[in-house]
Parts: sequence; C-alpha cells; structure tokens
Amino acid sequence: MINFVVACPGEARALINFYGLKRSSTQSLFPIYEGDEIRLIESGIGQIKAAAATAYLIGRYSEPKHEVWINIGIGGHPTLELGETRIAHKLFCSTNRATFYPVHVTPLPYPSTTVHTVDKPEENYPDNVIYEMEATAFYSIANRVSPAELVHCVKVVSDNRESHWKDLDHERVSKMIVQALPKLSSWFKSLKELSLELKNLEKEPRSYKNLLEIFHFTKTQEIELRDLLRQREVLSLPLIPTEKLRNSKEFLHVLRKDTLEGAMTR
Repeated sequence: MINFVVACPGEARALINFYGLKRSSTQSLFPIYEGDEIRLIESGIGQIKAAAATAYLIGRYSEPKHEVWINIGIGGHPTLELGETRIAHKLFCSTNRATFYPVHVTPLPYPSTTVHTVDKPEENYPDNVIYEMEATAFYSIANRVSPAELVHCVKVVSDNRESHWKDLDHERVSKMIVQALPKLSSWFKSLKELSLELKNLEKEPRSYKNLLEIFHFTKTQEIELRDLLRQREVLSLPLIPTEKLRNSKEFLHVLRKDTLEGAMTR
C-alpha cells in the first residue's frame, strides 16, 4: 500500500487524476481518496494539520506497518526553476530543530536535497534548501509505523526569488505536480516492492542473536539494534567487527554511524 499525504487541493487533484482515485464513502475528519493499493489524505496546510492527518490515516487502517508513506507537495527555493523536483535526504524543522534523514535504497528519479519545514511561507530563501510547511511533521509520525526506507518527502519548486508564492493557485500547483508524476510513479512502484522485501526481513536479522550473546543490551538498545541490522541488510552493508568494542553502547554508536554513512553514500 502507498499512502500519500498532501496539504492542498491542487496537490491532491494531481494524484487523484493520475491514479484515478475515488473519494472514500466512509465519513472521515479529512478528505480521503482511495484506489488500487493507494490511499491519499488531504491534510490542509501546516505542521499540525500534516501530523494530525498522518496519524489519522494510520489509526483508520489496521495494518500500516511496512507500508510506503509519501508526502508530496510544493516548496520554495532561492534559485531552482519552477517545476524542478527534489526528494529529501535531510529534513529539518525550524520550529523545534528536529532533524530526520530518510534512507534511499532505490535509485532516485530526481536529485535529492535538504528540506526545511517552516511555520509560514519563506520570503527571503536564505539557504540553498527547499522551504515548505509540512514535511518534518509528516515524517515524524509516519516513521513511527514504517521504516526510514519507506517514508519520503517529494517537493516540486513552486516559487523562488523571481516568482512569489502569492502568485500561486490550485490549478498551477496541480500542473506542477502532474509534470513530475510520470517519473515519480516508477519510483513509488519500486518503494512498494521494497516494502514487500522489508516485510520478509521482519524476522530476526542475521547476527542479532549472536550479538546479544556478546554484549548486554537494554530492551531499548535491542530495539535499536534490530532496526540498524535490518537497515544494513537492505543496504547490503557488512558486519561490524566487535573485538575492539567494550560494551553495547560503544557498539551501537559505531553501528549507527557506519549505517548512516552507508545510507548517505548510496
């Protein structure tokens, strides 16, 4: 299943038409559209609404684990041309300083970039990043039920220093999203295939039991260990030598750092 979370009607319309989605007949707090193995929820603009809509969609369906979650929408950038599409490799929230790193294990159809989530439309574009208003809040919720390999944010540039965001309307937004969908749809399909692979990896990762015999892990550390080992299997990263590491804390520190570096170099 692919779950789309979008902020505004223009973004929703592009996906609804592209995938032939239909409005859910069941009463809901947010507009929900459904199709063949696809759900879409329209949250409204802003972090609170994005987080609420994502949580609502999770709660509405009983089996959200290992599903694909995509936040697709518009954003501003200082220099990129209108319609340029980027996929987030880093998410940063200017409000609470939260930072996330989506994991890319399938070839990307567009370049990746850093995305800054802000509370109001950016007027000055001080940094070479995409500015928008929902991604980090969406990610913080969706990543609780699906791993980082399956939760992603796609942003289409809608405004820059030469073209003000106030000139936008739903029709223009929809056209921008539509232009990006042919290439994105193939990537979405590959993510869905990856989700099936990850379900098979739900079983204990290789070397998990062996590591429990070498180091003493707390229950919280055991959860992190399983997650990191699973990510390493997806990334095809080798095992970390344990001989020079004194305890579970040191081992997890090295494992965490090496896994992040491995993901960033894919």
